[in-house]
Amino acid sequence: MRQAGQWLAAAAIAMLLCNACLYGYHDPAAWIDRSNASTYAIWRPGSRIVMGTEGRGVHHVDSRGYLNPDLPLADGYTLVVGSSFTQGKEVAAGERFVDLLNGALSDGETLAVYSVSQDGFYFPDVVACFPALMAEFPDAETLIIEIGSVSFSDEALTAALNRQGVDETQRGAELLERMPSGRKAALYIKEAFPILTLGKQQLTAMLAEERASPETAPSAEALDAAMAQIRARFSGRIIIFYHPSVQITPEADLEIVQEEGLELFRRACERNGLEFLDASVRFSQAYEEDHTVPYGFPNTTMGSGHLNADGHRICAELLLEALKGGEA
Repeated sequence: MRQAGQWLAAAAIAMLLCNACLYGYHDPAAWIDRSNASTYAIWRPGSRIVMGTEGRGVHHVDSRGYLNPDLPLADGYTLVVGSSFTQGKEVAAGERFVDLLNGALSDGETLAVYSVSQDGFYFPDVVACFPALMAEFPDAETLIIEIGSVSFSDEALTAALNRQGVDETQRGAELLERMPSGRKAALYIKEAFPILTLGKQQLTAMLAEERASPETAPSAEALDAAMAQIRARFSGRIIIFYHPSVQITPEADLEIVQEEGLELFRRACERNGLEFLDASVRFSQAYEEDHTVPYGFPNTTMGSGHLNADGHRICAELLLEALKGGEA
């Protein structure tokens, strides 16, 4: 019994030491799930995120639960909606494409560009949450929807259209204030032990890889139904911003991964009055000029994963040209 106690004590001390080290390496904020809101979840408002497992970034969560500076929104601001690529946790604050756009377009006292993003928040998810998004941000003049893939099923789009709803009690700081004290305490405990969160993420990633099944290109009918809903609820300018995956060939060339439904998606945008902006050519040009790769980090694999600082810069340049120079 004494030996077993010593082993348990040693394991507990080792876990606490590892947990302490994670504060400067991988320290995610608590995740608050919700429904009928602009996204399915938000980070705890007012918290901090440290990302070191892929790239390196330290970011602060604003009062709405997203990664933006806590500044008021400018008149006629641009709303950017998307996934973890838009969040940009993997690069330093100021290097994300949303930050670069703000640097070029804002007066420094307000936000000309505001990011509403969540990990794994893809096009069908945007469709499902779109009514709530418009209810929370009714004064946006331009909308950018970031997508990294056009491969998803008709069933996903149909389910998204059937899942739409608006619950104004599910927003940011208000949601946190109304949360029961027990659940709120659980959030702080979760943040105090990032080692548990990291272990859960690793397990989830392994299970997701084992169960993953390839998506297919959606039909024109399903795309038209989804895009018509978006167009009907937002009268301003809408840009669908597509950044494709890439791969480095054995000959050390950069190859754009061609998706089966890309042209179908592009034509659906045209039919429904949405602009389609494709970063494929810019990614290829950047590699041809000086071997710049938009994805990957020194602590991961070049060409895979999330956008690095160069990738965010390329995206910002392309989006800025579209915002200032006319149609995408």
